[in-house]
Amino acid sequence: MVHPQNSLLPCFSHQVNFPDRSFESQRQHLIDEQLHEHKNATGSWAIVEKDIRKIAGAIMLCQLLDEYHVPTQDIEVGWYLKPSVYLERSVWGKGYATEPGRAIVDYGFSKLHLSVIYAVVKPEYYASIRVTERLGMKPLGLTTKYYGIGLLLFQQTASDKIEKIENK
Repeated sequence: MVHPQNSLLPCFSHQVNFPDRSFESQRQHLIDEQLHEHKNATGSWAIVEKDIRKIAGAIMLCQLLDEYHVPTQDIEVGWYLKPSVYLERSVWGKGYATEPGRAIVDYGFSKLHLSVIYAVVKPEYYASIRVTERLGMKPLGLTTKYYGIGLLLFQQTASDKIEKIENK
């Protein structure tokens, strides 16, 4: 189950922490980010574990950041799942990234009319690599173009999506 989210981190492929900021400062930063995202209809949504009705993580669709953390024109799909220590049971490996990932990619193509959606994954995050495969994304190799670190880059184009639907 995916719910719009107002309080979790907007657009992230890594956790952000502001230990030197007050609670109010952090809150305002997140509100400012949400307002920016709503202008272009991107953002992050909560992934809710339906049986225990707790937030299990988040799914997002937003601009990729370059090595200086400046937004680019490239849009990414990303996800974050909480470790089981925060929930009553593990949600990893049960489709909690894949199912909302498909919904967000569909939203990006059908509602936002994007021509391409990217995903970036740390090379050691094998489960996330498998999610990109299940989403039908094509691997493009290693890049340092985003976030200032080496990441595996994946893409899906709108024409790939249409072709996949027509071949069913």
